[in-house]
Amino acid sequence: MLPLPSELQIQAQSIKQRFSELPAPPDLRDEDIAVLALS
Repeated sequence: MLPLPSELQIQAQSIKQRFSELPAPPDLRDEDIAVLALS
């Protein structure tokens, strides 16, 4: 796993948090989250 720039890391954290708040979160890998963050 490559180290992410802190800004992207923070973005990924908030996205993970948002998904974990859903009733049935889909299984997301870090790659999927990165794609979502950049879309």
